[in-house]
Amino acid sequence: MGNRAKDWLNQALKDLEHAKLSLEHGDYEWACFASHQAAEKAVKALHLYCGQEAWGHIIAKLLKELPIEVPSELVEKSKVLDIYYIPTRYPNGFPEGAPYEHFGKHQAEEAIKYAREVIEFVRSKMGA
Repeated sequence: MGNRAKDWLNQALKDLEHAKLSLEHGDYEWACFASHQAAEKAVKALHLYCGQEAWGHIIAKLLKELPIEVPSELVEKSKVLDIYYIPTRYPNGFPEGAPYEHFGKHQAEEAIKYAREVIEFVRSKMGA
């Protein structure tokens, strides 16, 4: 089987589109989660492109494990995205209230922006 980096990057782009649609529909928790997924899959694409596999869901850690230099600002932005992995989906992520009650438009817009930046970094390194 060949290198699947392009497949991972294509899915990252599709997940980012899902995030944008969720934002438009007011599903802010899903926009945040889809943004996380987009960035995570993009970074995993870059790992594959570099000839290594990556495991886990913490984008900041995945970025640091790359065999290339990653801007520290991008790692910091990925830490914001990492917050959206679990509490955007599970009611026990907060002491009370469902996830949709805890996420708003500002968070969703920021998440999409940061995910886009991660994807653009990945694309620049992959020449895609």
